[in-house]
Amino acid sequence: MKKKLSLVLCLLLVWANLFAFAVPASVSSTNRTPAINEDVYYFLKNAATGYYMSSNPVNGNVYCTSTIYSVGTAPSSMAMWCFAFDEENDSYQITTKAMSLQLSVNGTETAAGSYNVTAGSANNHWTVTYLGADRVSFRSKQFDGSLYANSGTGSAFGTDYSAAGNVLLRPDTSSLNQQWVLEPAEILPEGEYYFRNPLDTAPLSFYSLDVDGSLGNRKKLTVTKSGDGITFTQELNNTKRFLGTDALDNTVLMSYSYHCANTLWKAYKSISTGAYYLVPYYRADLHIIYGGANASLSQTAGEHNTFNARKTNANYLPELNRMSYTVKSVKDNRPIKQYQNNMNGLYLGNAGDVGLTIDVIYDEDYDAYVLTFTDTNPLPGHTGSLDRYIWYGYENDSSYWTTFSSTLTPECYWTITQMGSGYVFKPLLLPDCALSNDSYHDLTVNTHHDSYGADMQWILTAV
Repeated sequence: MKKKLSLVLCLLLVWANLFAFAVPASVSSTNRTPAINEDVYYFLKNAATGYYMSSNPVNGNVYCTSTIYSVGTAPSSMAMWCFAFDEENDSYQITTKAMSLQLSVNGTETAAGSYNVTAGSANNHWTVTYLGADRVSFRSKQFDGSLYANSGTGSAFGTDYSAAGNVLLRPDTSSLNQQWVLEPAEILPEGEYYFRNPLDTAPLSFYSLDVDGSLGNRKKLTVTKSGDGITFTQELNNTKRFLGTDALDNTVLMSYSYHCANTLWKAYKSISTGAYYLVPYYRADLHIIYGGANASLSQTAGEHNTFNARKTNANYLPELNRMSYTVKSVKDNRPIKQYQNNMNGLYLGNAGDVGLTIDVIYDEDYDAYVLTFTDTNPLPGHTGSLDRYIWYGYENDSSYWTTFSSTLTPECYWTITQMGSGYVFKPLLLPDCALSNDSYHDLTVNTHHDSYGADMQWILTAV
């Protein structure tokens, strides 16, 4: 009898285990840690302090600060908080966006078992261990220990091992100071957009539960900040509908907010293509996938599952399109000119000089302008003339500068806003910055600090 009971119990245990595998756990868990996506930048938040890892572009020190810019427009300094992951042999190189340098361990021991961490050229690798509750640890493969953040807010030059907020390598203690939260960096500004997969010519259409409104309206999504996330909404027949998911997080819906299980989202920009992963706020392991006219959710990442975000003609100024202009600074009436036979390209001449003739051409796909000119004195090795695009570049000291390129890239796109007695030129990828007269001869792109003075206003005179 005992043998029969034992056999029955064993069979029951086997059946229970099989059933456990047959019925998946709820997909609505808020503590799910996704696999690292090498195609997006991440913010790294320390679990003990709540502060974010940052890199100093001047001296390369790595430390934590209380400030971060995640939702909406991104200031030029945002790159200091962004890190990319490159997998190699079951470990990662962690690269700073600000300097394109890797997290490295200073070989000099600063205290017993402690080493300073910097952004440098050393080829350090890190293993990532998932700890639950969205937390990970980063352990060095070259040295004994894991990334550790001192308590407090760090200083950009706090390279001393005891400095507040400084990031160190220390032996593993399982403390919260050695635990980090991965937050993909969101940089999609507020506005009205069409979303289109790079492999398709038509915008993605989000159908509502109650089908109404024109087809065009079904394609427009208004992006609005909501806490540290964003919402996607549509106005259909004077009624606001929210983009959300069903209760199982496997179907994308456009309906009233109370019909959707989740209406809060994030948008993570692809490093390789500039398109966006559209991700439910509470399910960072899922994102909208391309599926023709409809949309669903998947854990598979790739180009098929990203979307270009194009504003719906919000930046179009028809009076400027396809016109040729000279451009002069409102501040001191100096025109934009070109260095001849010089890769650095552009500068400000003296007041009264004849400026460069620049064509202003609107690009509907980007809802932005390209600024072009014909280079009649091209670089050595070229003959004839070349078409040039004015763009912005980036230097390691967190400053931006302008030059030209013969290749059309995202950095070549600008929005134009009429302001005061002139126009303001803002890089499409840096909407909180503007083309600036720095009082010397160089053209720069600076943060506007919520105001656009005469140094950021330009007079356009038709040629």
